Amino acid sequence: MRRLLENVRNLRITNSLVDLGFTIDGRFGGCINSSTKIWDIAPSLLMFEEAGGMITDMNGSKIDFSLDANIMKKEFPILGASRKLHPKLLNLVLR
Repeated sequence: MRRLLENVRNLRITNSLVDLGFTIDGRFGGCINSSTKIWDIAPSLLMFEEAGGMITDMNGSKIDFSLDANIMKKEFPILGASRKLHPKLLNLVLR
């Protein structure tokens, strides 16, 4: 995370839905959240993709929404950004 912090201009902490919305409309370059729930990201994922962005897990993989008995308790760590910025942000997180 230190490398990420060294490479960003500003860091804001809000709730995940606000972060995703601000990233979709361009106010934020990207967003990272380590503890979203399915109801936070399932609707936003479609909006993100329609706007040309990407939301993945913290390893760059598609988010697995497989339904099981614990889906409502599961935490979904996510990284969302434009298609251009997403790989750069992911690289900083994975270092």
